[in-house]
Amino acid sequence: MAYTGRRVSVGLAKEATRGTGVAPVHWMPHTSLAFDDKVGKVYSTEAIGRIEDSDGAFVVSKWAEGSLEGNIRTEGFGLILLATTGAVSSAVATGVAYTHTYTLSQTNNHQSLTFTVVDPIGTSQFVKSVVSSLAINVETNALVTHTTEFMGLTSRGASATAALVVEPTFTARHVCLKLATDTTTLDAATNITIKGFTVTFTKNVIKNDVLCTVEPDDFFNQDFVVEGEFSLDTNDYTYKELMRDNSYRALRLTAEDTGTTIGDTSNPKLVIELSRVDFREWENDRPVDGIMTQKIGFKAHVDLQNSKDMVNEIVLTNTTSAY
Repeated sequence: MAYTGRRVSVGLAKEATRGTGVAPVHWMPHTSLAFDDKVGKVYSTEAIGRIEDSDGAFVVSKWAEGSLEGNIRTEGFGLILLATTGAVSSAVATGVAYTHTYTLSQTNNHQSLTFTVVDPIGTSQFVKSVVSSLAINVETNALVTHTTEFMGLTSRGASATAALVVEPTFTARHVCLKLATDTTTLDAATNITIKGFTVTFTKNVIKNDVLCTVEPDDFFNQDFVVEGEFSLDTNDYTYKELMRDNSYRALRLTAEDTGTTIGDTSNPKLVIELSRVDFREWENDRPVDGIMTQKIGFKAHVDLQNSKDMVNEIVLTNTTSAY
């Protein structure tokens, strides 16, 4: 019997031992799921006295790869952030609210997850799943969304029952952007009136194929790249000049639901802070019957002068005690 994608549930869990499956801890409502088994094949193409090009196929690699899209909710998204950056430190904020500070681990083996899919046909588990890229997108009059790319080992049978919980969800009205000369002056900076924002963390993950097994030995993150863009009305040419002058700025994106209280006095909150970005693209849109807008592209860099990583920190405030 056929079924719709709405009947599919996705669960994530942190692996204590890399590649050893763990029951789902956080269930992730999603808008799109395309995480599936893949195979690599080679073909027998020797000449055998005939005109046909091959006489057989051989599977030489099996793995899983794909994407998960959804709205950014405060609890489960913390696992995606951990698998993206590789390191987290958690502390009490107020009462039963906690702050999780994510920093970039300077290793090539960031945290692995067990990715579980439950649907009417059965349950599949993808162990040793790693984040290969994470994109966060904000548009006016919309929810804040993510697109997360994963790679992992091929699916195994499992047993799990989805148990979703209510989580605060960020909308565009919760999101503010600041730029400053460096991270120490971001607090005093003024919010910029933007219309859209996108940031992508790309990890250039490779599957490490080896002899004597059809599955990869592991998945290694390589060069860590952070890029993005934002848009706003064209009131001046400040950002064009920043691009032309090759100027750098520290960047902070904050999503905070001040209408929801967690713990004693805390609010659900996500803060992304980049130590040093340059502005490499600027584009002015001049519609005849509309307001002129500008789009500015940026790329993040290590701040060697102030000894700060490309991602200074990402801070998530929620009701999960630890990841």
